[in-house]
Amino acid sequence: MKAPRIKKRTYPSGNVSWQVRYMENGEEKFRQFQKKTDAEKAVSVIHANQLKGKLGLPESATVELSLPDAVERLLRDKKERVAPATLSRYGIYSRHLTEFFDKYFPNVTGITQIKKTYLEEHLDQLKRDGLSSNTINGHIRFLKILFNYALAEELIKINPAAKLQKFKVQKDGKVEYWEADELKKIFAAVVNHWRDPIQFLYLTGLRKSELIYLTWNDVILEEDQSIIVIQSKEGWETKTSRKRQVPLCPDALAIIKRCNKHKAHNWVFTGKRGGQVDPDRIYLAIKAALKKLGLTGTIHQLRHTFASHLVMKGVGIETVSRLLGHTDIEMTMRYAHLAPYHMQKAVNNLKL
Repeated sequence: MKAPRIKKRTYPSGNVSWQVRYMENGEEKFRQFQKKTDAEKAVSVIHANQLKGKLGLPESATVELSLPDAVERLLRDKKERVAPATLSRYGIYSRHLTEFFDKYFPNVTGITQIKKTYLEEHLDQLKRDGLSSNTINGHIRFLKILFNYALAEELIKINPAAKLQKFKVQKDGKVEYWEADELKKIFAAVVNHWRDPIQFLYLTGLRKSELIYLTWNDVILEEDQSIIVIQSKEGWETKTSRKRQVPLCPDALAIIKRCNKHKAHNWVFTGKRGGQVDPDRIYLAIKAALKKLGLTGTIHQLRHTFASHLVMKGVGIETVSRLLGHTDIEMTMRYAHLAPYHMQKAVNNLKL
């Protein structure tokens, strides 16, 4: 029988844990420890039990599944069950969750130790970070999925997320956007590497994931018109599963021309160290700029600002809807209140 082994795990916060992996009835099992000495002791106990023909840890040595490992199991289970875009969102939610516990609750070593109050503090922190109520409600849905899964797998006996309350969303459906002078300040405050991709988000109205997965195959530069094509590709699917074209204004075209093609990959925009953009890095870049300026909002607000500015300049709702890739024009009607002058001008054409 394969002998038990120790694997070191390093989390984004820099914290370290020690995982003991071993085989039981043909299935790989694992236990999590905060100290290497405890893990080594567990290895000795497990190996001794293997030699005796029985498995298991003495009660004093057992540590329940950690939060990162519970998340890992959930994501593995959901990989073939949900759309790639949904799985990607789960990954982002889980990183925020585990990093929060690493920073504020480092002594919580097992999933059974997590309480509702801890999760509520996590959600409050997201609110302080400037996330919208809609986005936080997405985190809440993920928490309920995670702990329902843990309950079904008998990893926990009580679901701490069961009674979490959703955040209230404005009933008028209006969205927040930045004024032109605020945008200029934000662009100036962002570190150099992220300035072009953040400006490109505003100039095109792309979702963050659409920029991250933009390849040179999606860029069509012609004399009469330059466009980018937002389309699904291996490992990633558009939010609506549809393909759309987005024309590039002169400033957006200039940004594309400043981007370098790489031999190692086909991504248009890259991280600081090359390779694909990390969604958290670009998110943190704009959050840092907003904090410096005393402004609120998230990276998704660039998309709202794109739409809002177009409507205020007299662009029709239907055109804005196509540029955003909305499947239902009702989603775009959230910006209609910004066009009072445009609508007044339209009705002024009526005569008796």
